[in-house]
Amino acid sequence: MAARAQGADGVELDVHRSRDGELVVHHDADAPTLGVLAEHDFGAIRAALPWLPTLAETLDACVGLLVNIEVKNSPGDADFDPEERAAEAVVALLAERAGRDEILVSSFSLPAIDAVRSLEPSIATGYLTVLDPVPLDALEIANGRGHGAIHPFYGTLSAETAPGIVSRARELGI
Repeated sequence: MAARAQGADGVELDVHRSRDGELVVHHDADAPTLGVLAEHDFGAIRAALPWLPTLAETLDACVGLLVNIEVKNSPGDADFDPEERAAEAVVALLAERAGRDEILVSSFSLPAIDAVRSLEPSIATGYLTVLDPVPLDALEIANGRGHGAIHPFYGTLSAETAPGIVSRARELGI
């Protein structure tokens, strides 16, 4: 794995569900030549895109690294699922793996990470933000919902704002 070879301590990856519930690692909801992953069973995905790994395969390759699993499930996504089945599947997979992975589950979708916290409070969760909410508000939201991290868009941080954000995060234990 290239990240390990380059000395990385961890990796971030994005997950989506196939129609039959397999978690696959891919940035976008759709894949070249195939379309929206959630519209295909995993067998069809594997046949069309043999290079596309499952989350389990990726976690096997990342043993010893921190893995930030980003659950992609925002209302504008082509594979949006209001039932949060991808978050549920992540929790189930991690339970099967019996704690052998160092994991943080993150999402731009509060319902996704709320689902993870509700199903298994011991899994570390992080709230991803872009411009709204701003980092200080995101800290309060994350803290109120039991999430231990925020990942703000770097463009919202500056030499003027970062010290106050870091100070508040330390106060909250985030």
